[in-house]
Amino acid sequence: MLTPTSPQLIPPLEAPKLITVGPSPPSMSGIHHPTDFQTISEALHAIPFIPQDTPSQFAYRYTILLLPGHYRERIRMKPFVNLVGISKESVYIEPLPPDEGFPEEHVLRPNTNDAIIMLSGGNNITNISILNPYWATKTNSAIRGVGIRGLGLTNIDVFPSGYWPDKVGKDGPFCRGKILELTEGWTQCIITSLGFTYLGPDDFGVSLVGKGQNADCHFISCFFDALFVDSDVSGCVKIRDCFEVHIRNSILRVHNGQYPDPNPPEVPGSAVDVFGTLGTNVYIEGCSLLCVRPSRRILNIGPNADCFFRHSCTDSIMIWHHCCPN
Repeated sequence: MLTPTSPQLIPPLEAPKLITVGPSPPSMSGIHHPTDFQTISEALHAIPFIPQDTPSQFAYRYTILLLPGHYRERIRMKPFVNLVGISKESVYIEPLPPDEGFPEEHVLRPNTNDAIIMLSGGNNITNISILNPYWATKTNSAIRGVGIRGLGLTNIDVFPSGYWPDKVGKDGPFCRGKILELTEGWTQCIITSLGFTYLGPDDFGVSLVGKGQNADCHFISCFFDALFVDSDVSGCVKIRDCFEVHIRNSILRVHNGQYPDPNPPEVPGSAVDVFGTLGTNVYIEGCSLLCVRPSRRILNIGPNADCFFRHSCTDSIMIWHHCCPN
């Protein structure tokens, strides 16, 4: 008699779809271990396109394993592809600059919607560092997704390259690019151990803009720094027109570091800024919202928005409509 665990009823295990990318460094013994491709984009071009609504999509996943290296390219992910670095301390992704004759597909163009990594449905990205270039503007992003479903980001750092505003002035050449931007009807995202430094003075490092959907979005054990905010629409995280956004066990810090004098103006921006024209809410649990200088709106709760603030602390709070502490 067959049982649910009988070998006859268990489908055969599919061959793993693993692709290795990177240079072919010699091992300690001096023997070279060749990789499948030299660049991430070459590997992605070789992977078939699997539509996001494919049944049993987990059986079709591909994993790209990144060896240590500095990958000078822009990435356009395909559905159900995992991008896994050996370690974030040895895998760096950085786009190429414009106007220097480089291949256009790997150039990050300022004042456009270009992103360093453009997401697709069912992506998981783990153990990488991203260098956000000094020419990136507020319309650029390190990571962007439009209407995606199913995202995992784990153990990722995003650094600004080039000089900081305290060295070149707030009108000088420094990175203004966002860190993470999700728009349209995106949902089902888990972001764990994401760390970033955001230098933009008049926007947010993380922008979550929906269409009134259940975002089912969870930030866990993250560290967000927005160090040079200079307006009341700037800071760490912006949430608009979506609900079920959770931020847990994380530190979010804002600062107006371009003012070195001992009596600087108060910090105008927010660690978390939430409101909407549709129902919007955020759950903040076990978090610290910090500002080292005077501030009024480190937690900013606007109209048509609820904030469930649990086991957390904030240096200031501004409530435009109503808040639901619990």
